[in-house]
Amino acid sequence: MDRFLDSAGGNIAPYDTTANAATTLKGLLLNATVASGEKVWIKEATILSESTSANVVFTSEGSTPISPLHVICAGDWDESPSTFGNSAELRTTGPYGFQVVGYWRFSGITFAPGAGGGGTSACATQVCYGAVGPHYQIFDNCNFIGMSTAYYLALGYLGGSNGDPSYAVLNNCSFRCTSNNRGIRPQNGRFIFNNMIIDPLETASVSFFVGNAYDNVIVEVNNSDFSESNTTALVRPFNSFQGIYTFKNCKLRAGMLAVSSYPDCPGGEVLLINCDSGDGYMRHERHGYEGSWRVAPEIYATTNPADMSVAAGDSFSIQMTATANVSRHLPLYSQWMEVWNDGTAYTPAIEVLVQGDGAAAMTSDQLWLEVDYNSGIDSPLGSRTTTCPDILTAGTTVPAGTTAWTGAGYASERTHKLSIAPITPDKPGFIKMRVALGKPSASIYVNPPR
Repeated sequence: MDRFLDSAGGNIAPYDTTANAATTLKGLLLNATVASGEKVWIKEATILSESTSANVVFTSEGSTPISPLHVICAGDWDESPSTFGNSAELRTTGPYGFQVVGYWRFSGITFAPGAGGGGTSACATQVCYGAVGPHYQIFDNCNFIGMSTAYYLALGYLGGSNGDPSYAVLNNCSFRCTSNNRGIRPQNGRFIFNNMIIDPLETASVSFFVGNAYDNVIVEVNNSDFSESNTTALVRPFNSFQGIYTFKNCKLRAGMLAVSSYPDCPGGEVLLINCDSGDGYMRHERHGYEGSWRVAPEIYATTNPADMSVAAGDSFSIQMTATANVSRHLPLYSQWMEVWNDGTAYTPAIEVLVQGDGAAAMTSDQLWLEVDYNSGIDSPLGSRTTTCPDILTAGTTVPAGTTAWTGAGYASERTHKLSIAPITPDKPGFIKMRVALGKPSASIYVNPPR
């Protein structure tokens, strides 16, 4: 059975015709049992203002992940709506918002908690809400408007680390924070944002996403445009942040930071993959408790090896910047770098430039190379070899580099070369290499293997 919502409806339960449509969402949820797979149609351009003394809770008793309840903005309004409309708006009055529990799908709905007036201190839209789940929710072409001085959009259970699993997908949704600096807060679940649209009226704030304690969360943001965002950074990690955020193929405002500060405990990280902030190249970087690495086209090794000329604009380095948290036991790692090998002898070698004039030489327990390669003819198991000494052995000075660097601008450059004796993989495949930096607060540039 389909249900209907219209601010000018007849408001006669069970609200199963457009003429008898409920006039408030709260009334429909209280007075009609909506079954698995049913649809709730809302008349296009209607504004439903819920006069509430508590949050409006969407519950989904009886629904399933493959047959969620579906709330749809109707493009046509007759006895049997069949097309999608542009938007229908749900509002609350007072310091209350929406809580979505269980299995739901929303299409063309604007969530504007607090827009009905009467106080906005704690009103928010809470997706995948509640410790009892699991939760699976989809939002297509929806709008989220925040009036709250707290988080205007919360995802996952915020009551601690023991909530049931949460999973939400938000496609082609618009986001606007109008009065606070708290942003979107994901927690305890996996949340995917595709083609996010940032309302240019968004109020300036510290960050777009906010991480916090009990941050057992994976956030994926794909093909989204942040160029109109007024926030300083994409993510603000704090208070035992352990979330993993990945931004792929996103457009960023010029000067926009990935993080407002480094994560404050091991495990949390923010990744940018092929993101554009208008500075002439795609940003590819990672930020974590140990520090950060990023693609740095402004500085690169002139030759590697000595007989390979590298022209300006055709090369790059990986800049690695360690925090004070790193050590031999908890180093900052670069990304894995791969070279194809046809099963013949290969000598792994990577050149490194240490940032700063007259920088001190590094030792092999402060800077080292790790190499993985296939070494078993009858097994997929491989081997790992490294330039780092045994944990009980003191490091020795890393050999000096053999290449010049372009763009560094140092009068006295400190360079190193990390190399391992020739290896011979048992069959064709990729040889993987990464650089480890275990010296606190150091910064280096790594020339990737070609």
